[in-house]
Amino acid sequence: MKRADVTSKQDSLTFTVNGVKFTATKNGGHTPPLYHAKYPAVRLYAKNQLEIVAEKEIVKIEIVVDNGDTKSNRPFNGNDEAYAESGTKKVKINKDSDDKISFSGLNSKVVTIVNDYTKDRGGRQIRVKEVVVTYAK
Repeated sequence: MKRADVTSKQDSLTFTVNGVKFTATKNGGHTPPLYHAKYPAVRLYAKNQLEIVAEKEIVKIEIVVDNGDTKSNRPFNGNDEAYAESGTKKVKINKDSDDKISFSGLNSKVVTIVNDYTKDRGGRQIRVKEVVVTYAK
């Protein structure tokens, strides 16, 4: 992802890839989401959310995270409280590894991922480097 691909506003970031729109928002967290060009990833801090809107029904989302910043609190695979909302479903985060998280059992064209946490700051960031969206057949 290049800097030119990301539109930044005060408390949100928006980008579109292959017709899928991604919007990261502060959502009650202390720190708004951030795109850092040195480590090409969108950072989702405590309480931040990532809304994903597609033309087809989404059934699974996999996120490859960027753990390239060796000076910080790695891995950047999110808080244990993180979840995705899809229609009426709420799906808990699955930490596949330090470098990959996923959300399965989704059933909507709009999915909202929340890096939930007990406080409005702290915890583990999700540093979104790559997103794989799986659609219903």
